[in-house]
Order: sequence, then C-alpha cells, then structure tokens
Amino acid sequence: MTVVTGGGGRLPSEPMIVSERRREQAAWLLLGALLVLCLARGLTATTGLVVPPDLDALRDIGFTQGFLDGNWFGDPSYAGTVRYYPPLLPALMALLIRIGGISDLPGLWVQAGPFIGLLPVLAFFFFMRRLFGLTEAACGTAVFVLANGAWSDPWVSGGYSPWLLVPVVGQAAFLATAGWLPRLAARPGLSGAITAGLAIGLVFLLHPVPGMLLAAIAAAETVYRRTGWLLVAGTITALIASVYLLPMLLMQPGGLVHRAPGGWTADALRPEATMALLAANLPWVVAAAVLWRGGSRPKGALVLAAWITICLAGLGRHFMCGPDEAGPLVCRAGRMPVHHFHLYLQVAGACLIGAALPVLARHLRPILAGAAAVALLGLGVAALTNRAFDVRERDLVLFHADTHVMDVAAYRWIREQTPPGALFVTFDDTGANAPFDAGAFAVMAAGRRLMALHALFSNPYADWSAHEATRRAAAAWLMDQGPLPPGLGDSRVWAIAPGNVPIDETRALPVFATAAHRIYAVRCSTPAGCAAGH
Repeated sequence: MTVVTGGGGRLPSEPMIVSERRREQAAWLLLGALLVLCLARGLTATTGLVVPPDLDALRDIGFTQGFLDGNWFGDPSYAGTVRYYPPLLPALMALLIRIGGISDLPGLWVQAGPFIGLLPVLAFFFFMRRLFGLTEAACGTAVFVLANGAWSDPWVSGGYSPWLLVPVVGQAAFLATAGWLPRLAARPGLSGAITAGLAIGLVFLLHPVPGMLLAAIAAAETVYRRTGWLLVAGTITALIASVYLLPMLLMQPGGLVHRAPGGWTADALRPEATMALLAANLPWVVAAAVLWRGGSRPKGALVLAAWITICLAGLGRHFMCGPDEAGPLVCRAGRMPVHHFHLYLQVAGACLIGAALPVLARHLRPILAGAAAVALLGLGVAALTNRAFDVRERDLVLFHADTHVMDVAAYRWIREQTPPGALFVTFDDTGANAPFDAGAFAVMAAGRRLMALHALFSNPYADWSAHEATRRAAAAWLMDQGPLPPGLGDSRVWAIAPGNVPIDETRALPVFATAAHRIYAVRCSTPAGCAAGH
C-alpha cells in the first residue's frame, strides 16, 4: 500500500517504512553480535599464551626489534642484506612500542591479536554497505566471519582471526581503501588521485598483493575516463612503494637468488587438494551466477571484477608453473606464495555470497527464508567456536613452545644480554623440509643475526646455500668435528644448541640454559686453543 500525494507522487506507506527500519536494526544488531562472538572466540583462543604460535609472527617481531635497534632498512637476521618483507606493520608496531613503553613484544602480539582481528570484520561490513547496501553488508559479514575461516588457515581463507599476522591486518587495510577508491576516482581535480596514490602505496608497504589489487581497481575505475588521474595516482604509489623496493634494487641488483620462501604452498592449495579447493570456491561462483541472472548490477561490480581477475591470474600462474623454476618468463620472473591471492579471492567470494543471499531470500517464503537463515547462522557459529586451526595453534604454544615454536626463556635472555650485532651459530639443519628449530626462531625474534635461517624464512636475496655451509662448518668446529671456519673469530659470536648437543667447552663458554637449549659465548679465534675473553 502507498500514500498518493496531491501532486501525483507516491510516498512509502508506514508499514514499508517500519519494515525497512527493522531490517536496518537487524543488520546493525547482527554486526554487533558477530563482533562480540569474534572477540569472545579470540580471547578464548589466546588466554594464557605468552608467545604467538605462528612463525610468521616471530619473523615480524624480529623485524620490529630491528626498527627498535635503529636498523631501518637491513634484515636483522643477515648482515649486509636489506629487509625483504614489507616494512609497514613492523614499523607501526615499533612506533606503538616506543610510545607505550612496551617491553614484551611476543605478549603484545598475543594480547593485541583478538582486538586487531576485529578490524577486517568492521572494514568488510562498511565496504559492503558502501558498495552494495546494508542488508547485503550484514549477510556478507556473516559469511566472512562464520564461513571463511571455517575450512582452512586464516592466510588461505581469510575472515576473522585472533592471531596478529600481516594477512589479517592486510584485509582491513585493503577493504577500507577499496571501498573508498570509487569515490576518489569520481572527485574533481587531482586531489583524489593524490589521496588514492598515498593510500595504495601505504597498503603496498603492508603487503604487495593487496596493493596490486587496489592498483587494478583504480585502473578499472579510471583508465577509460581519466588517464591523467591514473598517472598521478600511479606516480604517488610508486614513490611510496620505493621505500620498500628501492633498497632491495640497490643492494641486491641481481634479484632473487633463493626461491624457497616464495615457493611455499599451503596444504589447501597443493595439486592433490584441487577438488576440495574447487568445492570451497563453488559457492561464490554460484552466487555470481545468481546475481547475473537476477539482473543485479551493483556499483561494486567493477571493483569486484578487477579484484577477482588479479586473484585468478595469481592462482592460474601457480597451477600452470608448478614448483619448477623453468618454463615461460611468467614462471621465472618472481615468486610469491599463492595463498595471498587465494585469501583475497575468498574475501571477494564472501562479498558475492552476501550480495546474493537477499536475492535468493526474496524468492522464498518468509518462514522458509527465516528458517534457513537461523540454520546457517547456527552452523556458522558452531564452526567459528570449534575451529581446529585455533585449537591446534593454542595447544602448540601451551605444550610445545620451547621445542616447536620458540624457546621463550632463550628469546628473553638473548634480547636482554646480547648486542644487536650478535651472531649466532645453530645446530639443526635449516633445509626447506627440516623441522623448525625453536632456538633459531628465538634468535630471529630477538632481532639478532643467524649464520643461516630456515630456508623457508631466509632472505630471498641472500645465498642460503652459502649461509648454510658456513653454519655447518661453524657447528662442526664447535663440536670439535672440523677446522675453524674463516672469519668466525672476527666478531662476537654466540651459539644456541639443544641440551644434548656435545659442545667443546674449551671453544665456547656456556652462559645460559633453558629447559630445551643452552646458550654459549664463543671464546676463541684460533684452531689451536682458546684464549679466554673475546
């Protein structure tokens, strides 16, 4: 029913207005409930932990420590190399630590994770609201929170995660910027281009993949209408990105020499998991078909099209090239772990599903639509509160931190008792298939140098094979099984070894012991014997 005005116009009837208000209230209430549920889940997963469970977080803590030690561009783990991982998150965390006077970096990562993990949820909701509508935003956010993280790791499927990781934070930065870009592209003059370039450049400093996606979105919005706008935005983006890229270009002009980190593949994206991967991505394909057949052309369609195209190109390159470095130039030009592309594909999928659900609901009787919504929400809540990944990560830290994550006591001693330039010898193999050495990761998190890092965490611009050969030679000498490697006595050298490794104590003095490791100060620089003091 409508009310006809004297001028022939029609105004919405009161029941329609009330119904719309109820839908709006329901959308906001659902967002609030999802945020409370996420925070409760996050605090439950992290309560009692003193160190983050993921090794990527330990790498980020080490880079943060490098900033705190005044190492602005170098990789704190290898002398003479530059930082290879995007610097924005470590830089921001170092600033926060300086301002807040925080000394417990691992504790900060654990305690901040559940709260920072809410930012992608909020950014997703407001992105969907701006480009699609409030009802679609509520539906999509429910999918993003309850479904995306239910089937795989957070860096593969996205969604809410209580663990402070670059892929988690990257979702928030990307979504906040992507929802803003169409408005900047429509702004008269070049102020929008400058603002867009600044935003895209900063996101690129957080991680290249969301920066690439934003660049594609900006191009899709403007390339046929405002070439000058795009040129200005691209120039600003390149200038900001050069803070990260230029040091690598100048210090390592030869490019990548160690490809193991970029070739790492999550289990969910390996060839043997192809059918499960297709099944996980089928829902958003169906959702896209529903929107297409329903004639729905939201203003976010162009944004999603550019975004999904880049993600599919990244995935296509991965499956076309495989693990080999040979083949076409596209396979040899550089490698980036493919899970980053799949993560953003899943985020785009949540957008499509969220936009399609109201379309499907309009074709159902209200009672059926309501029952389906309740059932799906119930399943989603159960999936979120019982995520196997969170349980596994929590148990890993609670019961095996000193042997499988990092030795926390060793980390604290190293950070407090050794100078930033200290160099450590380790004794476990660092090959790509070798187990992770909790002693080595304690050194890395403390921002101290290692003779060789695990191959999956080693600087791609440093010759890992040469570093590993030096580590093996130094370890053999310390166990009295080989000659003194050249240069070992040139600087302050330490060693960290499992308790059962037989170190020649005439060559290295034990200075600290934990439940799992012993730390030694190397005290000689000649193969014949050891002069005290070093």
